[in-house]
Parts: sequence; C-alpha cells; structure tokens
Amino acid sequence: MYCPNCGTKNEDDSLFCYQCGTSLAAPAQPSTPTPAQPVLPPQRQNLMALAAAAVAIIAIAALVFVVFRQPSPTVIVAVTPGPAFTQAPYPTYTPYPTPTSARLLITQKEVEVQANVKWQDSGITVKSGDTVTIRYVAGQWSIWLGVDPLTDGDGQKGRPEKTQIMPEANLGSLIGRIGTNPPFFIGNGTTIRSNYTGNLMLSMNDDVFRDNGGSLTVSVVVER
Repeated sequence: MYCPNCGTKNEDDSLFCYQCGTSLAAPAQPSTPTPAQPVLPPQRQNLMALAAAAVAIIAIAALVFVVFRQPSPTVIVAVTPGPAFTQAPYPTYTPYPTPTSARLLITQKEVEVQANVKWQDSGITVKSGDTVTIRYVAGQWSIWLGVDPLTDGDGQKGRPEKTQIMPEANLGSLIGRIGTNPPFFIGNGTTIRSNYTGNLMLSMNDDVFRDNGGSLTVSVVVER
C-alpha cells in the first residue's frame, strides 16, 4: 500500500509508513445515526385514544344488537262476530229448489219500486206453482229521506224496530206478496214457488210511507 502522506510504497500489513511514520490504518467509517422516532404531542395522543375507545364501543354495540335481536312476536287477535240477522222463511212460501227439468219462461222484466208507495203493483201476474225470482239491480232508498241512511234491498240491518209490515225482516228492506196474501222477504234477491195466484206486489218494509224517499230497480223472472 502507499502512504497517503508521502506516497512511499509500504508492505500491505504495515501499520505505519517507514518513510514518514504516518499511520497506515484505515480510517473508521462514521456510523449512520438512527433517526429518532417522532413523539406525538399529548393532545394528539389523547384524541387517538378516544377514537380507539369509540370504535371499540360501536363494535361491541353492533355485536350485542346482532346476537340479542329477536323478531317481534305475531299477535293473533280472535274476533268473535256479532249476531247476524237471520230471516226465517215465511211459512206460506217455500224456497224454489233447483229444477230437474227445463221450465217455461213466462215473464222477464225490470220494475222500479218506489219507497213512498205501500204495495206497488208490478203488473206481473203469478199463478200457483210458478217460480218467481226477484233480484236487486240498482238504486237506494230511505225510510226517512234526509234523516235515515240510504240502503239497498236489504234495508237497515240490526235496527230493533217491530212496527213495520214484516216485523221479523229488516226495517226498510224489500218485501213482496202475491195479491193480498201474506208477504215474504226479498232483500237483495230471492226465489220462491208461489202457492197463490195474483199480481206480484212489491213494497218497502215500513209502517209510515209519507216521509220515505228513493227507489229500487229489481229484475223479475217468472217460470212455469
């Protein structure tokens, strides 16, 4: 190796230059200092701790919600219907059974029944043994126009008044009779086999007719 001071060549294992005495040992390499870790201020450390605690609380709450959540129970309430009006068949008429053979069509027409007319003549003649089918088509009427409600052929259900023509039928309902024979309940529809001969009469089931209002249109079919 050569002396860095005087340039004299020396042996490779020499510690000093034999010419000028300069040390031939390699200079120590300066060590690289380890960079210091930044230190957060106390306020920043407190904020980070609070944030970590909030995240932990939210996670625990979500876990509890998932584990303990149960579907709301279905509550079934039993409803007992009130007593319904049952119309007993009038003893002088029997419901018409399903025919086993074709019958002859005698009459088929629509009739408008006025609320303020007691026993309106339909103009339809019925003979004993005929089947008569009457069906509600349209319209409304009232037993006291402007005071009592408007109804169809079934009248006012459940009203406890017994002064009408047929006390056992709904007040304000549609009723009928053949000639001057006993009446029968029609409501919004019925089929009977007549035991009498005479014109079909139709009426509102009421006792006082001067304050009634409105009308019903019904379809009448007579077969023999």
